[in-house]
Amino acid sequence: MLHNFLFTPFADSATAQLYDRVVVTLRAETGSGVALLLGNFAVEEGGETLNAVVIRPHSITILVLVPRGGKLPMPALSYGAWQLDGQPLHGPSTEVDNPYEQFQRQKAMLAAWLKPQFGPEQANLQFISGLVVFGAPVTFSPEVEEHLSQLPDGSFQLLVTATQLPRRLTQLARPEIDLTEAELTEWARNLADDLDLTPVPAISTAPPDDELVPARSFLSRAWSWLGADDIPEDTPYGHPAAQAAANSAEKQRLERMQRDTQAQVQQQLRALEAQEAERERRMEALRAQLEQAPAVTTEAQALRDVTGWPPKARKKLCWRRPFGLPAPSQQTSTATLMLIFSNLVS
Repeated sequence: MLHNFLFTPFADSATAQLYDRVVVTLRAETGSGVALLLGNFAVEEGGETLNAVVIRPHSITILVLVPRGGKLPMPALSYGAWQLDGQPLHGPSTEVDNPYEQFQRQKAMLAAWLKPQFGPEQANLQFISGLVVFGAPVTFSPEVEEHLSQLPDGSFQLLVTATQLPRRLTQLARPEIDLTEAELTEWARNLADDLDLTPVPAISTAPPDDELVPARSFLSRAWSWLGADDIPEDTPYGHPAAQAAANSAEKQRLERMQRDTQAQVQQQLRALEAQEAERERRMEALRAQLEQAPAVTTEAQALRDVTGWPPKARKKLCWRRPFGLPAPSQQTSTATLMLIFSNLVS
């Protein structure tokens, strides 16, 4: 159930019409429980007015209403002016350059106003969120998504239409804000009694029929009760639906290639591990054979030492025989060979 309190009518008819669409969208939502919508109000007399604030059991969200549309570049998020369709998009005063600065400023004001009303166990006011709702079609420049990704908690977002409100408000729910429906209902009753406020329409008429949000069918509501809401995914910032679908297909293709490459690398690693294990097995077999081989004889050791002689001496040994010495035969003793080698070296 939505409790709508419009503190004062909007001076701008376009903003009033956008506020009406917000009211219609939130009232058409089913299964969301009790919610408060505070419209065009200031936290103190003569202070800066907030376009709207939506308070639900697990979220407190400031709405910045922008009844225009067009192309939106974003040079920076937290400073500098934004241009919407070539026109400056600034806050309600010259001290505020853009809607994000407006949200930061109004968040501090709203937190100071709510702090005496809520205990720390009811609401951590650091988790107040913000949504900019545009009243006409908007095209986001590529850098918009990059700048918004600097906010890891997604506490500030841009909506191209009011019909995205229910989904985004559900995404902004935080356990750090824990208000019961009874508390919200009592607060609505106190607002109505103390301030003599009742739900009033804005200065504009209701939006055209094609802009109204129709009530969902029984099957749609049943899916929502089961936790399987059938609202489609929002189109990413700066990308039309066709491009988003193409990007999704390309992402899936790259993911498949990555999985295939990883599988090939794993297969090659397993083959290398098997080759290494086989090499180690062969080395162990050779070590075992060497340990079982007989000891080296004295004559074999002497012949092995010959390999350390100079190349010239080894050549003489192989191809020349000193005059007067008999040719060595297989029966020649080791001592005789050593004597011949000594004479050759000297």
